[in-house]
Amino acid sequence: MILGSDARRLGIYFFYDADGIVDDATWHMLAAMHAHCDELIAVVNGELADESRARLGSLARTTVIQRANEGFDVWAYRTALRAKGWDELARFDEVVLFNFTILGPVHPLEEMFARMDATDVDFWGLTTHNGAAFDPFSAQSELGYLPVHLQSHFIAVRRPMATSSEFRDYWELMGPIRSYGDAVSKHEVVFTKRFSELGFRWAPYVETAATIGRQYYPLFNDPVRLVTELGCPAFKRKSFFAGPAAYLDETSNGVARGLYDHLRAHPDYDERMLLRHLLRTCDVADLHATLAMHEVVEPASTPSAATTRAYVDCAGLLAAEAIRAAHAAGVDEVVALCASDARVHACDDATRAIAHAGDPVRAAIADVAAAPVDAACLVLGPADGIAFPFSAAEAAARGTIEDVLAGREHVAGILAMLAPGSDTGVVAAAPPLHATWFGALGDGWRGRFERVRRALEPEGRSVPMRAERDPISLESGALWFRPDALEGSDRLDLEAHEILIALPSLAASNGALTRHATTSRRAGLDLATAVDYLRRLGAQVGGGSGERFSAMLHRLSQMATVGQPGHHARTIVAFSISWDLGGPSRVEDEHVAFVTDGGTARVTLVPPADAVSARLDPVDGSRVLCASPRVQGSTRLDLWVDGAVERDGDLLLDGDAFVRISGDLLQGEPFTIELDRLRLEPEGPAIAEALVDQGIDA
Repeated sequence: MILGSDARRLGIYFFYDADGIVDDATWHMLAAMHAHCDELIAVVNGELADESRARLGSLARTTVIQRANEGFDVWAYRTALRAKGWDELARFDEVVLFNFTILGPVHPLEEMFARMDATDVDFWGLTTHNGAAFDPFSAQSELGYLPVHLQSHFIAVRRPMATSSEFRDYWELMGPIRSYGDAVSKHEVVFTKRFSELGFRWAPYVETAATIGRQYYPLFNDPVRLVTELGCPAFKRKSFFAGPAAYLDETSNGVARGLYDHLRAHPDYDERMLLRHLLRTCDVADLHATLAMHEVVEPASTPSAATTRAYVDCAGLLAAEAIRAAHAAGVDEVVALCASDARVHACDDATRAIAHAGDPVRAAIADVAAAPVDAACLVLGPADGIAFPFSAAEAAARGTIEDVLAGREHVAGILAMLAPGSDTGVVAAAPPLHATWFGALGDGWRGRFERVRRALEPEGRSVPMRAERDPISLESGALWFRPDALEGSDRLDLEAHEILIALPSLAASNGALTRHATTSRRAGLDLATAVDYLRRLGAQVGGGSGERFSAMLHRLSQMATVGQPGHHARTIVAFSISWDLGGPSRVEDEHVAFVTDGGTARVTLVPPADAVSARLDPVDGSRVLCASPRVQGSTRLDLWVDGAVERDGDLLLDGDAFVRISGDLLQGEPFTIELDRLRLEPEGPAIAEALVDQGIDA
């Protein structure tokens, strides 16, 4: 069906926000879509703030439906279709189902609708997922693989299909959607296949067929190319907070940053409203990590006109050196922070000194409030004091001083990042990686999460925070800040040793990001350190050249789960499990790791409902040796090995061999598999790409 210029379009929009707020970034996309709809139904899952309800209500020809937060986008679409009435769909040439997970537009939507109106299809979408030969949602899906499919964030259905009995039955007979996996496996990945097989023709607006077999998810993994070369008008909001792990198995950690920088430079898109949206809705540490907010400062040859002041804790390591560095870098005034009114030798070169009464951070911020400057530098020294040996602490202190006060051109480069109206309010020295500071990675809260969260909330400074996400590291104790970014610090009920860790969240509540910064020299040294750490870690835990970092983490988490975190990784052997549920049904939904020190390795499994047998396969690429496989359970069970060959009295299991358990499998009744002398063949990787979460998005 080709649409004419007088085509009538019904838009159905699904919206969810934890705070019930329709902010400017969301509104910008919705209003642009509304302009192309004769009628709009906005379905809100969960809360809706009064101001946002009024905002939605201001849209002409719009019905707002608020419902319980259940069923994800799938049930929201169904709710709107039922509310409109199946017979009423015949009044429209096209029904568009779209949701809040895409933002934009960065190109006029007129271009998209004009091209697709002239395309003879029964349904179409904005973008496709390229599918996969495996199914990460195997617990919910019946396919066993992911077909190429239109993504559910935007699908348009034309009248012949929208008024068909097949379309109505699809929605009316849909089973419960209780989880994200259900939403993907029971709707998104099957919708295109289902209606294509029924004879309905489809096409995407953004054509990425050439990337099938090369990448899974073009809009997520290659958004800048889709926007700049293929005319995609929208982008995924989760691109900015999904975390590096969502990218690093398929591409590099530069995707989100590339998209963010592109939007910042885009003449027709207001990146400030996007930043406000992200800071309000996302964990600031997720943003920092996903956007790779680690900067090698570009030296600026033109001096900054900003007024500046540096504060140096005179009790900090190399305080005198920091004071001299601040003068050499052209800072307008250098203030020594002293524990009392008595000035110490380290303060001799300072312009003046002030007493900090045990709280140097807030003393500096208060002084800025009393005598304003455009930007201030704070140097405290390593956060945990002097580590042994002293040379390690001295190296940390010297490195952080270089990061924030390397010279006039370096400071000018930092001040450019902190310019009024910029997205950045805090620029901190890169966290040290050597000696005991390595231990701070992954344990940044150190039991202070609840204290910081509770301190921010009553002051209206609450931003999304998660205890499991390591906070932005300020272990260096050296940073530059724009005063407006830290407004409200004086009212936070936090001890002096806790305030530093709260600053990135405080800055976020004031609409500003925190970035780490360093010099090119220091960046090279830190890169060498990180590569050396990873090389030695890889040599210790093993895995082989075909292993991804995520797969190694899976093995290590299995070690921790069984309570043996100190074991060498050569004692970890991973198997995939598939449960035969009778007939053609088969569920492959988990992996297990045997931990062995050369004796007996054990794993306990619990059968799901209707299981008649279980099959354990060494993960793809593995070659495993073991002896005396057996099964222990309270009921009669049989174990046999298929496809193995004997080697020196042990069984060799490779990709074609497997262990099967059958007999009286009872739902919920555990059984244990035991293997003697279990180990990996040296030439085989320990775990497969099958363990990698491919990040499918609903």
